[in-house]
Amino acid sequence: MPVPDIQIHTLEKTDLDQLRPIWVSMKDHHAALAPQFGPPRSDVDSWQRRLAHYAEWIQDPSAFVLIAEMDKMIVGYAMVRIKDMDMISWDLEGQYACVETLAVLPDFRGRGIGTTLLEQVEARIRERGITSLSLTVLAANGRGKAFYERHGYETEFVSLGKELAAGEKD
Repeated sequence: MPVPDIQIHTLEKTDLDQLRPIWVSMKDHHAALAPQFGPPRSDVDSWQRRLAHYAEWIQDPSAFVLIAEMDKMIVGYAMVRIKDMDMISWDLEGQYACVETLAVLPDFRGRGIGTTLLEQVEARIRERGITSLSLTVLAANGRGKAFYERHGYETEFVSLGKELAAGEKD
């Protein structure tokens, strides 16, 4: 269901830097959820690293960024790449879409903007004949995981991690 006063557009490749405030808010949100990873990178460092990825990914003509605007202000976005199936254990062919980032500014969360972005992503990949979509959610982001589950997403893989204590060398 569309959100009143929200417009969804494709972001031009040259306008990636407009996503910075939303990226930084998501980085800060993740840092608060997962303090076990230590202090987060500075806003400048984190954004420069992410921007480098976006600039590389968006060179692929199949990749796209959708933005959600309210009163000419970008309040959310979704960065999507199309990838070839390359599963070692399964004989799958074709392509799938990967949502690299879906983020909404904190003051605008809970208004259906993320849902609208996700629905538009799904519609655009369906138009391309792609029927599989993947994304990653920080394990500590229970609200994010619940959001995707409400939209029919299921856990396909689980990534586990462990910090090893520094040991003495032999």
